[in-house]
Amino acid sequence: MPKLWEVAYQSRQIIKYGSIALATMIVGRVIITGAVNLYRTINPPAPPAPTVGFGKLPAIVFPKSTRGELEYSLETISGIISTPSDRAMVYFMPVTRPSLLGLPRGTETAASLGFVFEPEALTERLYRYSRTTPTPSRLDYDIVTGNFKMKVDWYKKPNFLQDNYIPMEDQVLSEVRNYLNKASLLEDDISKENYLLTYLAAKGEMFREVSSLSEADFVKVDLFREEIQPGFENVTAYSDKGIIQVIISGSRTQGERVVQVQYDYFPVDIDSAESYYIKSGEEAWEELINGGGHIVSSHKEGQIVIRSSSLGYYDSFEPQNYLQPVYIFEGDDDFKAIVHAISSEWVEE
Repeated sequence: MPKLWEVAYQSRQIIKYGSIALATMIVGRVIITGAVNLYRTINPPAPPAPTVGFGKLPAIVFPKSTRGELEYSLETISGIISTPSDRAMVYFMPVTRPSLLGLPRGTETAASLGFVFEPEALTERLYRYSRTTPTPSRLDYDIVTGNFKMKVDWYKKPNFLQDNYIPMEDQVLSEVRNYLNKASLLEDDISKENYLLTYLAAKGEMFREVSSLSEADFVKVDLFREEIQPGFENVTAYSDKGIIQVIISGSRTQGERVVQVQYDYFPVDIDSAESYYIKSGEEAWEELINGGGHIVSSHKEGQIVIRSSSLGYYDSFEPQNYLQPVYIFEGDDDFKAIVHAISSEWVEE
């Protein structure tokens, strides 16, 4: 039998070397785990390919416009057009089809806005609702899209401009939203913060922009869709025109307070979305300087200085199947232009 001191010695040795082995294993695991994490940070795994579930997308058709001679210079902070990501989301926009419910819906909407008489068919899909009091007015309704334009012929009524109560900004916004809500036209994705307010004065049968409330006979409110993704601005074809536009007069008479409405809203199904590869910032820049894209706003010709670029979404005034991303270029003198961002290989020719 081993002696007691031998057993004690061997036990101490086992404990000693066992502790060293355990500590080595723990430290080694920490080092290996840290090294793996560092490697993955420096060399992250490639993300899965975009889903491209809608197949090839239709090219965005921008409004036709005449572009003067423009020369671009790039003066961003970094000196380049950056590419925020290699992909972006595309959202489905349900396409409205002709149906037997189109005309009844139009009649209901018109009635809620004060047009109670039977409409006149202008085309197969466009119907006009009219009224003569208190001022001649008309509402042209598209029974397919549900969009419309309403106009009051205020210039035909003598002394229309004498009653000139133009409220402050908060009250104007409240009036506009209440007016639309009454007709169930104020959708949840219409932004409360993103709007444009413009003061107008009468110019014959038209309007001219003025700089202050004291000069105004009317006030125009343009409403835009709220951001579908944080940091992605929704852009229309014209910087001063929202997808809903309402002009309020100074009249307090019902039927004369709102003198014009342009309603160009199309719903977006945010739950039906697919990811797509996008062009690089440099590709989009080359397309712009070579005459592509669309000028959203510009107050000058000649030399255009571009200060920034970003990704956003194009909100068309015409029906489209998808809400698609665009590069937004902004520069001096309120210049803004957009270029379709989807990679060319995923756009129908």
